[in-house]
Amino acid sequence: TTIFFSGATKMIVYHVTLLSLLTMAWLFVGAVLPAQASEVEKLFPAFVPPNEATAALYPKEILFATAPVQIRYLLISTVGYFSLVMGCHDTALDFFGKRNPIPKKYCNRDDFLVSYAYVLLRSVELEFPAVAQAYGQVMASVGYDPNNRSRAGVVGVGNKIGIPVANYFLNDGWNSLGDLSGPNGRPFSDYTNYKPKNSDRTPPSRLRFPLRWQPLEGFLDNLGQFYHQIHVVPFLKYARSLVLSEREFRTRQAPSPYRNPNRLWNLSRSDKDTMIRLASEIVDLNANLTPEQRFYAAFWEIKATSLGFLQGYYRLALGLNDFEYAAFATSEVLAQYEAIRVVWKEKVRHDLVRPQTVIRSGLIGDLVNSFVKKQGKVLEIPSSVWESYLHTQPHSEYPSASSVLCSATLENAEVVTRWKLGPGTPSIPINLTLPAVAFPSALWSSLGLTSNEQLVHLFFESSSVMAENCGMSRLWAGVHFRPAVEEGLRLGQGLGAAAWNHVQDLIEGRVPPNCVRCDMA
Repeated sequence: TTIFFSGATKMIVYHVTLLSLLTMAWLFVGAVLPAQASEVEKLFPAFVPPNEATAALYPKEILFATAPVQIRYLLISTVGYFSLVMGCHDTALDFFGKRNPIPKKYCNRDDFLVSYAYVLLRSVELEFPAVAQAYGQVMASVGYDPNNRSRAGVVGVGNKIGIPVANYFLNDGWNSLGDLSGPNGRPFSDYTNYKPKNSDRTPPSRLRFPLRWQPLEGFLDNLGQFYHQIHVVPFLKYARSLVLSEREFRTRQAPSPYRNPNRLWNLSRSDKDTMIRLASEIVDLNANLTPEQRFYAAFWEIKATSLGFLQGYYRLALGLNDFEYAAFATSEVLAQYEAIRVVWKEKVRHDLVRPQTVIRSGLIGDLVNSFVKKQGKVLEIPSSVWESYLHTQPHSEYPSASSVLCSATLENAEVVTRWKLGPGTPSIPINLTLPAVAFPSALWSSLGLTSNEQLVHLFFESSSVMAENCGMSRLWAGVHFRPAVEEGLRLGQGLGAAAWNHVQDLIEGRVPPNCVRCDMA
């Protein structure tokens, strides 16, 4: 039985579908592997079923990290792959805008996989040491020494590409080691002295700035450990650009959805009317969530899996060769990187309140109907204890990062489609069947899955429908108001095309405009 979820219609249909798991596995292979399985293939992640490399490279700490850290991890693990593939190209520059050819004798598939293993290991070992340790064990099990730092031979090819990648990203403004925060600084901790306008201890009904963000309370476990949120990576406007010029970055802005967002103690009549309307929509949706809406709320929560499916799908649909796929994958993650920088700049600039805080303030009433996950049904509860369907992430509300990410990612896919098939090519429908095993098991209950043999069929009429579904999923999850979704979709426009043009310059042997890293390398 397949659960059929359609983003184009509002229906759930149950039907039987047969799909080769081998074909599914090919969706996720970044290099075309030999038809006959070999030991060296174990170095490359396979997803259906997951192998040891998959478990090592995509642990739950990465899959469930906040969106900026997920995107950063994908970026660091992708750009070295780009440099490796383009080293076998006749004219292309590497990620740093340098011509760095690889001896043709190392461009066969088995040697490529060995080199790529060392590229991956060296790229992530400084910022994500736990991932590197786990992947190093996979390499050792296949007979490759993770401590081999030789610069000769096929191992040297990987080391010479991966080490500069790791070194570059250590000093790009992300504070990934915590060294910018002082001697005891934690990785990715703030170094800009950001402070929320509202205390985490103030009742939501008595906030000094009712429209500004308030850190929420959460729980670490079911043994009495609780915490209050700290805004994740509020410093991203200082992170180094990879595609956009400083002017393009600075002027890409979202207008405030409120007339007086900095008003003290109470709302203006206009903003009160707006907030009642927006919060009421969230509560009504939460009390009437369909299984489809719950599925997509959970599906889009983890960008590494939801957006990650698209790369493999478009590779097959467009018939991309190794060079074209490397360009596509890299342009996609560059678009996502700039999307994260842009949206986080705007999040911190506006610093707006989350739905959970507004609803708990009692603005729309002391009692509300809500889907209570603990009981699995809709109950009338005090608004002071209302919770969003999914966990609300530790950062301010506006605009929606998911909306910006999906808008940029799917625009990138559209641009690549027209580049490959011609300018008049219509949008390719997304028609994808995935077994439950392709999803992290921790997501199964949220996705409505009950066994690893269950199949899920995703269908979207076009990439724009898919982007809209992604954005709306944040409304269904109860973590964003509608303006954050709509403005996020608009804010992401142009980023996918800019990233593709940037990568095309590299492939054609030109240093792209605004390539700060190229000037530094």
